[in-house]
Amino acid sequence: MILPCSLSSPFPGRKVVASFSAGPMTSDGGLLILREANKVFNITDRLAECFTDHRSKSRTAYPVKTLVSQRVMALALGCEDINDPQRMRHDLALAVACDGPDVDGRKRRREQDRGPALASPSTLNRLELGDPETASGPRYKRIVANHGAIDDLMVDLFLERHREPPEQIILAIDVTNDTIPGHQEGRFCHGYYRAYCYLALSITCGNHILRRRRRPSSVHAATGAVEELAPVVARIRKAWPGTRIIVGGGSACSTDEIMSWCAAEGIYYVPRLERPIEKTLARSRRRCKVGYMVSALPDVHELEPQAACGGQGGMAAGRIAWGDLTVRTVLRSSGSCGETGPEGEV
Repeated sequence: MILPCSLSSPFPGRKVVASFSAGPMTSDGGLLILREANKVFNITDRLAECFTDHRSKSRTAYPVKTLVSQRVMALALGCEDINDPQRMRHDLALAVACDGPDVDGRKRRREQDRGPALASPSTLNRLELGDPETASGPRYKRIVANHGAIDDLMVDLFLERHREPPEQIILAIDVTNDTIPGHQEGRFCHGYYRAYCYLALSITCGNHILRRRRRPSSVHAATGAVEELAPVVARIRKAWPGTRIIVGGGSACSTDEIMSWCAAEGIYYVPRLERPIEKTLARSRRRCKVGYMVSALPDVHELEPQAACGGQGGMAAGRIAWGDLTVRTVLRSSGSCGETGPEGEV
């Protein structure tokens, strides 16, 4: 059907026509670029290998590989809700990106199922609800995820991006708030963020996500951080035994438990100083500044270790120097009381 349009054309002698006879169309052309990138890194195929499918192949329309690809590509488009596939399962670009066996949905066995090229929300939801103990029994929920294999895959993808082991890597551990729009499971109002949210724990290295856990916001930010950090460090050390690992965290994750574990494992930890320590450093900086202005000579102020020590695995502030238009604060990490590690400049 062609409709006349009253808009004037910027090109002389040409008409502007609106037509609705182009057939199925899509606005998600960027999925084809993601498809090519996925072929290079082979992410969805390797992720699909982390699932065990107990379904009968003769009665299965969508293999696990297609289901995983559909879920990952939808997340890349910003459609994280499980009800979004009800609309997107008709998208031809998404079907091509997932390399499904039936791109246009015309090869389905039953005529009533023909049309949609991809799985429905109820089918995709079984990827998350499978139980290893009962997957081989009931009719539904027969797809089981190996969460340990998925965690190892995240680290392996990071390791494979380096041709040679680096001399040093910095792992960042921190939390972020994921706002909850509705009455979802684990809903809790966080006092700091002043919203109902999840408190996700993330371990990253640069732009690479090594581990991420979604947790209710009713727990402390550092809860379970050591349990999540330990396997990541162990897998990196197994592949790169000579690489020095530095762990940095926000003030919420700069707990004595984490720093004590890092000290015991021989890992350097760079915390974000809490307010009492920051006040101590601010007072010392003011003293150094006044001494420099009076004598015109660089002034150095030594700090007592107790001023910044957070426990057995805490920090001991070293010295602050003011002079020559340079403000320098040096902190010494303390693995245990009386034992001083290398100095690090802040």
